[in-house]
Parts: sequence; C-alpha cells; structure tokens
Amino acid sequence: MRLLRTGSAYYAPATSIAEMAEAILRDKRRIMPCCSYCEREYGLGGLFAGVPAILGSDGVEKVIELQLTAAERELFDESINHLRQQVANIDPVVFEEG
Repeated sequence: MRLLRTGSAYYAPATSIAEMAEAILRDKRRIMPCCSYCEREYGLGGLFAGVPAILGSDGVEKVIELQLTAAERELFDESINHLRQQVANIDPVVFEEG
C-alpha cells in the first residue's frame, strides 16, 4: 500500500507498455520480455508465457528460446506448471458472449 502513495507501482509497468508500443509501432524489432504464445518453444505446446521475444510491426515476430541451466529449467517448469493450474481453474462461463 505504501508504494501506491508514490506512484512507483505504476511507473515500471507504464514504461514497459510504452517501450513495447514503440517497438511495435516503429518496427524496432526489439528483444523484450513479454507474454507470448509458445507452440514448440520451450516445449510448452500451446501456452502463453512470459518469455523473451522480438517485437516489431507484426507484434511478437519471434520467441527467443534461451538455453536454460538445469536449475533455471526447473524453476521455469515450476512456473509453467503453476500457470497451467491457473488456466485449468478458469471458469469458462466468464468468457461466454451474451
């Protein structure tokens, strides 16, 4: 709650959004961490995840697949398993039209 008084909780996300928009609008093809759809990358098989990607005029133009150490891969997989659990808990009624 203290951070909200100074605005610091807004500065970093707002800066990131502005940098992402600039990379797309000006076709900068900049490598940035962002939530990207991964089909084969990182062995995820069709999941959106926070990974490094090239952003340009087409949005996410390429997901950058880093070589992770065993420890990094274990942490990444733990995060992905948590993400899959959260996705499985989504109530489909929320997304129905009407």
